[in-house]
Amino acid sequence: RSFTISVIDSDHNTVDQKDGTPGAEVVFNELQVGAYIVHCRCYANIDGKQHVYAQAKDTVEILADKVAQLTLTLKIETEFLPKEPEKDAEKEPEVTEEEEKQETEKPETEKQETENQKSGKKQKQSFILTSEEIQLQKEILQKKIQFTPQIAELCGLIPIYLVNEDAENAFFNGKTLQKSYFSLSLNTHQSIEKKLPENCEISVFSTKNQFSGIISKTYSKFKYCFVINTP
Repeated sequence: RSFTISVIDSDHNTVDQKDGTPGAEVVFNELQVGAYIVHCRCYANIDGKQHVYAQAKDTVEILADKVAQLTLTLKIETEFLPKEPEKDAEKEPEVTEEEEKQETEKPETEKQETENQKSGKKQKQSFILTSEEIQLQKEILQKKIQFTPQIAELCGLIPIYLVNEDAENAFFNGKTLQKSYFSLSLNTHQSIEKKLPENCEISVFSTKNQFSGIISKTYSKFKYCFVINTP
């Protein structure tokens, strides 16, 4: 390997150039006052060809009657850095007869968690539910069914009811809201026409008296807030 140190002026002209060795001091005695770029290149013979193996560059300012010192640290070019060995693809371990037997005896929640973990290795972006999260999901579903018209009134909502299956299909599929879909009473069709305040939030219940969502009313216009499609 050989080293060359070049001194370049502000007009990008090489004003001096010397050979060097690693760790050795190279002195330029004939530089005039001014700012310079110092460029060091390390050349190496690779496969019979001369390549710039590493290099470093920095600036230095020469002042009158003062010695300027500069230390350069060579950086190896990316193409000559050692490559990391490729990792072997993960192999799925073989399942023994005993392990298969233990798998069949696991509770359902534990089985699902294991399956989620396996699929998580293959598709790391997929959403994985733990057994605790599955249980929490069940509790949430149970509690949302228990939201009654009485509780809705305590929350400041006006409860109304979908009148029939056609109204439910329209509501659950986001059709434009019509007053004819709703009733103020569960068992009898009691029109909501002129019965609701101009501005209010309304809780909607299905024909089975299950909480199905919330809508809002601004003057004569109704708007969806959210819908829960109850089974």
